[in-house]
Amino acid sequence: MPLVFLDESNLNYKFAVWRRVESISFFLENMDLNRQETDQIYGLPVNRVLEWLSTRYVLNLILGSNKKNVFLKDKFGKPYVFNSDAFVSLSHCDKMVAVAVSNFPVGIDIEKVNDKAFRIKDKFASDSDLLIKGAEEDAFYFSKLWTIKEAVYKAYGKKEIVFKDQIIMRSKNECSVVLNENESLDYCFKSYIYDDYILSLAWRKVHVSIVRN
Repeated sequence: MPLVFLDESNLNYKFAVWRRVESISFFLENMDLNRQETDQIYGLPVNRVLEWLSTRYVLNLILGSNKKNVFLKDKFGKPYVFNSDAFVSLSHCDKMVAVAVSNFPVGIDIEKVNDKAFRIKDKFASDSDLLIKGAEEDAFYFSKLWTIKEAVYKAYGKKEIVFKDQIIMRSKNECSVVLNENESLDYCFKSYIYDDYILSLAWRKVHVSIVRN
């Protein structure tokens, strides 16, 4: 499995990007799955099984393969590591696999730059999103915007969020999930480019109160 990129330098997260070339048999021979994990992939199409196995394999490498990590999903479908405080997020596109680990709620998304995001921009891009785009208005910008909002959605970790109305860009590296008129959650994000792919990470912004005597 060729490593495309590994970043462990950021204090807020670490992540890896891999290009998958292995077969199902490779992962089954090198992963010790329990019953709950095998139940998650039973009956899935081959490509979905490969996606599941490869993302968990890379996640295990980041967390440390010297111990058995059990990967499950919560009631919202968000992956988590059993008996661990780490927040994790997974993404895949074609044969590219992306995995993020953080001490904060985190989301990651990788997509190939194409015209689809540009064609459907009215479904997820708000007026405030467009105000910060600068001179860009092309397939790259809207592919990037989509990955940012998808990463934020994963970091939020729950259902029923309207990308256009509730995930609002505040600056070139911060945005908010607006829950109602009185409540919102703030997130930071960062994007990376790998050949024809764009990857975005988002993590929950923690507000620290300073008490002065």
